[in-house]
Amino acid sequence: MPKALRRLFATILIYTNPYDVRKLWDDSFNAMVEDYPRASDTNNVFIKNKLLNDISKLLEQHNKKLKEFAGLPQMIEGFEELTTISIMIEDELTIPVSNEDITCIKMLNTGQLEAFNTIKRSIVEKESRTFFVDGPGGIGKTYLYLAFLAYFTEQ
Repeated sequence: MPKALRRLFATILIYTNPYDVRKLWDDSFNAMVEDYPRASDTNNVFIKNKLLNDISKLLEQHNKKLKEFAGLPQMIEGFEELTTISIMIEDELTIPVSNEDITCIKMLNTGQLEAFNTIKRSIVEKESRTFFVDGPGGIGKTYLYLAFLAYFTEQ
């Protein structure tokens, strides 16, 4: 639905001459960004610029630019280049996590659980550490990776 609202917003800009573009923006903002992934440290500036970037792409299909619409916020210069990595992260965040993957955390053996908790704690506390998970085939390294994917995707 938010994607359709972004398209509708751009269509209104292209084909009508709204009296108060800023009010339309302010009233529609939250509904248009509902589907954007939000990490705990994602701020409103990033979300606003992502929305402006998405609307800009829709406007460009009709040879229109954001700056043609008085009252509409403008995107931070160079934001489009910054979003390349963000798009990859967004794609990762939209991977569906199965119930089986979510429950695999509860099924970790003692060694896996110790590694899981140590690595998770380091990530949560934003410590700069490197971990190397090694062992012969069949001891559950992939299972541990699935547990991490499930845990952090759910967060």
